[in-house]
Amino acid sequence: MNKFKDYLTLIRIHQIPKNFFIFLPLIFTSKFLILDDLVKSILYFLLFTIITWSVYIINDIKDIEEDKLHPIKKYRPLASNKISKNELLIIRSFLSFLFLLISFIWFIFIGIDLNFILALIVLSTYFLINILYSYFFKRIPYIELTIVPIGFILRSLGGAYIINEYLSIDLFLLILFLTSFIILSKRFREKFVTKSSRSVLKVYTNNFLNYGLKITLSLFLITYTLFTLFNTRHSSLIIITNPFVYLISIRYLNLITNSNDKQDDPFKIFIKDKFNLFLIILWGIIVVIETI
Repeated sequence: MNKFKDYLTLIRIHQIPKNFFIFLPLIFTSKFLILDDLVKSILYFLLFTIITWSVYIINDIKDIEEDKLHPIKKYRPLASNKISKNELLIIRSFLSFLFLLISFIWFIFIGIDLNFILALIVLSTYFLINILYSYFFKRIPYIELTIVPIGFILRSLGGAYIINEYLSIDLFLLILFLTSFIILSKRFREKFVTKSSRSVLKVYTNNFLNYGLKITLSLFLITYTLFTLFNTRHSSLIIITNPFVYLISIRYLNLITNSNDKQDDPFKIFIKDKFNLFLIILWGIIVVIETI
């Protein structure tokens, strides 16, 4: 049982919700009511998830020596030698098999069209960018901050292509500002709470991170307000989600700047806050209802 837990830790099972960004175009275009588009989005979600698992493994292999010196990351399965090289090879082979299996199912039951090819190009781009991040970009100040937002934008872009939709400019900006805020909050935790050895943190000052958090959060909230007020695809019901989004954002900012939890992953801190989880579920229910 402990070994299985190590496998789940290796692939960052708790990070799966990041791939839910794939479903945003499906939800905000009301196409989740169309079975064909729903099935395509789910299969694409599975393909993207397998790729993200592979990226996490490659990143851990690359950073194994650095992780051994980190106060938290030293407990990761590879850094702590909980998973052997043979086990790692089996896991990587299994992920490759799963990817090919889902692709085969897609080919047999759905078929290959231009939208699938475009979505596959997006998926390949995500993989390539993250490999470059692991080996080069993560050590370049400011540039490394842009990789995370790009990854989330690619998730939603691929999710849009797969259902023959486009990624609207307002949704693009929402994802950009929100994920920029999230990556800045992670760097804040690493610099001031866990005292991470990440080299780029030496460049990021207290003022830069504090102002960056406030600016990106403000831009996200302003964009979300405008999105709910003027987006013609949605009913006026979506306007009532603004208080939920404001409250979630403020509580999140307070958590990552004031929490004494010795954790540098803001997402892990966030999911411990049951009230925020309740608000997100409530937000999701309202969004789904108003798009029907």
